[in-house]
Amino acid sequence: MLHADFEDDLIIAAALRAKADYLVTNNEGLLRHCPVAALDARDMVALLETKDVASPGEAARP
Repeated sequence: MLHADFEDDLIIAAALRAKADYLVTNNEGLLRHCPVAALDARDMVALLETKDVASPGEAARP
């Protein structure tokens, strides 16, 4: 068990198996205990805006 909440463990296991760079959640427990970089939705939007991330196969925005 990675975390005290079984459902959180399933999410963590899926993120690890997928080799996710980030986990986006508003769940406070996951934000504190996830071994993958965990951000809430607002922080992820801010990260994407600052990095100007393009989707795979899509040209970066000017």
